[in-house]
Order: sequence, then structure tokens, then C-alpha cells
Amino acid sequence: MIHTDGKTSDSTICYANRAFAQITGYRLEELLGQSARLLHGPKTDTEVTERMNAHYEAGNKARGESINYCKDGSEFTMQWQVFPVIQAGEKIAGALACNVNPFEIFGDKGSVKNNRP
Repeated sequence: MIHTDGKTSDSTICYANRAFAQITGYRLEELLGQSARLLHGPKTDTEVTERMNAHYEAGNKARGESINYCKDGSEFTMQWQVFPVIQAGEKIAGALACNVNPFEIFGDKGSVKNNRP
């Protein structure tokens, strides 16, 4: 799970949990302050991310799936749901993004599978 700051146009990560760091291979300190686009690469479907951004910016939740990239360059399929974080006055303060099916990445013991998807 990550939380991005709605005050920036580049989806700056202001919170990431340990599971997200484990999935991506980044340390938490490496993720904070970075754009979520850090995970994008050649096979990332920009149409999916643009559609999800449009839903989120309109104050709606969105769900999508796309190829993202770990720190070591390996690919994984991210299935996520994004929820807008609304401040008083209905201003969007950011987004909360959750991996929809972490069991495709994590085994039943809660550790990252050796063969990341």
C-alpha cells in the first residue's frame, strides 16, 4: 500500500508499507518522496494509469492492472485499487493505492516469492 500526495502532479509517495517495499525491492526510505512513476517501464500500460488518474482526480475510486518494475528491473503485474483521500471542503489531498491480490506476489507465509511475477 502507498499513499501519494495530491499536492503534486507526479504522485509523490508520502507513505509506503513494508509489503510494498518488499514487492518492489526498494527500501522504504528510497520510496518516500519519489514519484509512483518510479515503477513504470517499457511495458507499463500508460492508458491504464491515465484512466485511473482521471477517475481518482474526479474523486472516484479506480481499479487497474499493469506491468510495473522492481528496483532490479524485474517485471511484476500490479493489480491495484486507488481510493482518493478527500480533505475538508472536498479537496483531494492524495490517493491511497492498495494491491488487490497480494497472494499472487506473496506466498501463504507472507514473504515475497522467489520468482516474482
